[in-house]
Amino acid sequence: MKLIGITSESCGIGETKRVIEALDAGFCYIHVRKPSFTNYEMNSYLKSIPQKYYSRITLGSNFALINDFPLGGIHLKQNIEVEHANNLRISRSCHTIEEVVSKSKTCDYVFLSPIFNSISKCGYNSNFSEHSLTEYAKKGLLKKVVALGGVEANNIELLNKYEFYGCRFRISFFRRHRCARIFKPTKNNSVKKYKYLICYNS
Repeated sequence: MKLIGITSESCGIGETKRVIEALDAGFCYIHVRKPSFTNYEMNSYLKSIPQKYYSRITLGSNFALINDFPLGGIHLKQNIEVEHANNLRISRSCHTIEEVVSKSKTCDYVFLSPIFNSISKCGYNSNFSEHSLTEYAKKGLLKKVVALGGVEANNIELLNKYEFYGCRFRISFFRRHRCARIFKPTKNNSVKKYKYLICYNS
C-alpha cells in the first residue's frame, strides 16, 4: 500500500523542505495542491525541489509547466479531460463508488473520501460502512483507490485488509523523525507494511 502526501493550498515557510523530507522518509508521491498559484509562482516552487524528486511529484494545477519539468503526474478536476498525458500518472478525486468505477478506467489511481470520519473537518463523516468496503474489496474495486479521511493508527490495518492502493495524508505538520516510524518495508520494496502511524490531519 502506497503512502501519498498532499500539500496545503497555501504555501507555508519551508514547505518544499518538508516535501523533500517526506519523500526521503518513504512517501511514494506528493501531490502539490496550489490552486491560486500563477505559473511563475509554481515554477519557483518546483525549482526549489531537486530534480531527482520530480518523477514523484504530482501537480494539481498549472499543467502548462509539465512541458518544462519532468514531473510524474497530474491530478485532474472533475470537469477536466486530457487526450495526451505524455506517460504521466493520472489521478482524480471521487466521493462515491460509482465515480470510482467510472474514473478509474482512465486513471492510475483515484482518491476516495471520506473513508472514515474526518479528524479535521467536524461533521464530515464516512460514507462507507465496513460491510460496503468488504463488498467493494471482494469485487476488486479498491485496487486503484487511495483512501483519505480519518485515517489513523487504529484503522490503518483495515486499509490493508481491503487492499486499497494507498492512503493519503497532508504534510502540513510533517516531521521526518515521525514519518520514519510509520512503516516497515516488506521483502518486496514496492509494497509497504504500515507498522506505525502518526496522524497528519487527514
